Amino acid sequence: MPAGSVRALRILFVTRGSSGHFLPLTPFADACRRAGHEVLVAAQAAHRATVERAGFAVAPVGDPPAEEWVPLMARASSLTIDEANAAMVGEFFAGIDTRAALPELRATVERWRPDVIVRESWEFAAPLVAELYGVPIARVALGLAALEDLSTQHAAAAVDEARAALGLSPDPAGERLREMPYLTMMPAALEDPAAPLPPRTLRVAATAAPAPAPLPDWWPGNDDPLVYVTFGSVAAGPHLPYYPALYEAAIAAIAPLPARLLVTIGTDRDPAELGAVPPNVHVERWVAQDDVAPHAAAIVSHGGYGTTIGALRHGVPLVVLPLFSADQWANAAAVARAGAGSRSTPSATRAAASPCPVRPRSRHSAMASGRCSASRPTAPPRATSRVRRARCPASTRRSASFTSSRPNGWGLLDACPSPSEAGRGAPRLRRRGFAPAPFPICSASVARRPVESVLRVVIADDHTMVRSGLRMLLDMEADLEVVAEAGDVAATTACLHEHAPDVLILDVHLGPENGLEAMAALLDASPTTRVLVLTMQDDPAFARKALRSGASGYVLKEAPRADLVAAVRAVARGETYLHPQLAARIVLELEPPGRLTARELEMLRLIALGHTNAQIAQGLYISVRTVETHRANLQRKLGVSGRAELVRCALERELIGP
Repeated sequence: MPAGSVRALRILFVTRGSSGHFLPLTPFADACRRAGHEVLVAAQAAHRATVERAGFAVAPVGDPPAEEWVPLMARASSLTIDEANAAMVGEFFAGIDTRAALPELRATVERWRPDVIVRESWEFAAPLVAELYGVPIARVALGLAALEDLSTQHAAAAVDEARAALGLSPDPAGERLREMPYLTMMPAALEDPAAPLPPRTLRVAATAAPAPAPLPDWWPGNDDPLVYVTFGSVAAGPHLPYYPALYEAAIAAIAPLPARLLVTIGTDRDPAELGAVPPNVHVERWVAQDDVAPHAAAIVSHGGYGTTIGALRHGVPLVVLPLFSADQWANAAAVARAGAGSRSTPSATRAAASPCPVRPRSRHSAMASGRCSASRPTAPPRATSRVRRARCPASTRRSASFTSSRPNGWGLLDACPSPSEAGRGAPRLRRRGFAPAPFPICSASVARRPVESVLRVVIADDHTMVRSGLRMLLDMEADLEVVAEAGDVAATTACLHEHAPDVLILDVHLGPENGLEAMAALLDASPTTRVLVLTMQDDPAFARKALRSGASGYVLKEAPRADLVAAVRAVARGETYLHPQLAARIVLELEPPGRLTARELEMLRLIALGHTNAQIAQGLYISVRTVETHRANLQRKLGVSGRAELVRCALERELIGP
């Protein structure tokens, strides 16, 4: 519509304001502005910067009070995904948000007097204000039509309560919400054919993708395919448990591939929290998706609406790992159903993101513009992968080995369980350190398939992030459930009394206390519990001491996830599990004195060359404590003391030149 062909209108866009809620409105707001209309965006004050970064004026509305939404998040952890979604939409978005937004939104409408209001579909104050002031209103979809109707059902009661408080006529079934015009950019091929569309649906084709600009040279001299990883603007937030553990896991899974990896984390967190990353990995808070997608061979995402639509618009295959919201699960299923990518489990994401040959982008671009047939393509053969990776800091992950049998195509992975399969027994992910007390967070990503027997696990470690990371790794397994965490001996004892778990994963160091010295008391607290020691101590003598103290297994923290999971299952079966590396060293220690392992010879060479413990740890991808243990073992086995004598031994073995 050419500018000036109609009277310029004032159009008020209303949104909660976070990227996932606001960005789907921006194509419509941009179109209105290009047509010569005046645009204002009403959004929660906390998200003002998100709107301003997109170039729009902001009318801030009230933020939801933490004392109201924090307890709701805590309660949501005990619900199924479907129940949690109902609570989030019905109580948070339609209740808490609406009450907070109404005063300022009414004032904005009275002051600015818009001709039209456009809201996103999880914002519910705007329909009330539009009806109060007689302003025409339309809604913009944040996902599939099936989710839109479900959201209306969840919101109806809270909105009707607000209607009564404002003196509006009752609408207990939410019919007023359903009847407003429904604008969607979701391609028809992704919609569930069994779900009816809202009665006044207008499907809008995406505008042509802009000409791609070159990305900054974050990977000098590297032209490998680009994999873009984004879990949206919310997942890394301090109220959710995903950062940095989820992002570290994604980097560890994908970085060993022959690919460049760009990871964005959102504006709430510092990329430095991830530590050093491999040279083929670059981390940013935020990069415009239109700047990245034209260069990407694949996008790994949580299934948010904006990311999904953006990838389709640019014709990029998707690997979707749904996390915390029902719409993410629905979008993941739709992407897989339409053949636009795969719905993945955490353990499968690496193989699915491999930059293997993919279908031409034309099909994905056609879906984005609404030209694609809804017929389902034949799924490519299933891909499998085997990963062996030693524990290493992020800066070294690229050196891990990777073998895979992948036919051409994406290799669609096993589908995640649907939200309805995530029962009340789903493990909890907890965020620590929130005053006045820790509170659990509901997470769809840890939904489990029904199994005959679930092993109950308690984690005892004095580092909060280690516990969080272990919980996330174990929660990927359908037959394992972390029922509690503890950071010291007293808390561990209490957890054992309360839960009597099948397995206790025990760190040797629990603050100032020693886990091995407390072993007898811990076993007395729950005699049927088997103890698996998880530690950085790779001294065979230490392992023998742990087993003599009553432990059933001993695993190093540098072990791959598969080894840890195997150890948990083994000790639960009544077996004794010893880390393979330690078992081999115990055998070697039975050989004549002075016989050194390959690792010890390398350690001796580096010490003789003058490297510090920290330099050796960085070069061999191990901890400084592990280096110190190796140095002590060398001195004991060689019968020497001090660096000078170690240098002499290295010269005798011709590990270094004279």
